[in-house]
Amino acid sequence: MWLLDEAVRGLVPLGVVQGGGEVTLQLPPGLDLGEHPVVDVSVEPLDGDPGHSGVSVARGTLES
Repeated sequence: MWLLDEAVRGLVPLGVVQGGGEVTLQLPPGLDLGEHPVVDVSVEPLDGDPGHSGVSVARGTLES
């Protein structure tokens, strides 16, 4: 799961989400949600590459 800026240039990784159900992830200290209001869930291969795979399965904007 990621937080993105509206231009989709600044990505902040939040963590791995597996399976169904509820998940709680910690936000990095000092993160401004106004600058990163887009939540992105992507499919990431476990290949050691920490970057975004480019395959998003859900995306939405946080309301402030």
